[in-house]
Amino acid sequence: PAHNTYINEKRIYEKYYGNNFFLFVGVFRYYKGLEYLLEAAKKSGLEVVIAGEGPQTSEVKKFIKENDLRNVHLTGKVSDQQKYALIDISKAFILPSSERSEAYGMVLLEAARQGTPMISTELGSGTSYINAHNETGLVISAKNSVQLAAAMQEMTENEDMVKSMSISAKKRFENHFTGEIMGKRYAELYHSIL
Repeated sequence: PAHNTYINEKRIYEKYYGNNFFLFVGVFRYYKGLEYLLEAAKKSGLEVVIAGEGPQTSEVKKFIKENDLRNVHLTGKVSDQQKYALIDISKAFILPSSERSEAYGMVLLEAARQGTPMISTELGSGTSYINAHNETGLVISAKNSVQLAAAMQEMTENEDMVKSMSISAKKRFENHFTGEIMGKRYAELYHSIL
């Protein structure tokens, strides 16, 4: 039944958004860089789906309304099942974080696990370890809507690159981030400390 629900979620989202959109999922906090994603959506005109809610919800809605961004779609809060369905059908996952408060970006791991290419920002934190530039996706400067729009455009124009990044993202997840591998690394770390 859970699998059937997942398939239904995918069908519903595909009906609403197609499968050629860029996705953000997360809590709308100051360090998530949503203003740069909105500016990039405005510059590029490309389809963007934003899932979640949070302290900055009213600012996000205001920007969309004031700029008449018909290419930006807000889903509100989503369940895990809905999140996975959205990640699965999106062209790429975007994490436009603007501050080092984004230490790791667990949702990038979820995107990599599902073989979804990523666009993330260089923060000197763990995000660029998950998303390897030009391998699993694109890494751009933080607080730069021009670079973000350009990265989105590059992915839109290069389907072969996106397919290659999709394969690499899944492979990188399997080689570096599965529970078994992470457990083994922690065990080795504790062993070396002892």
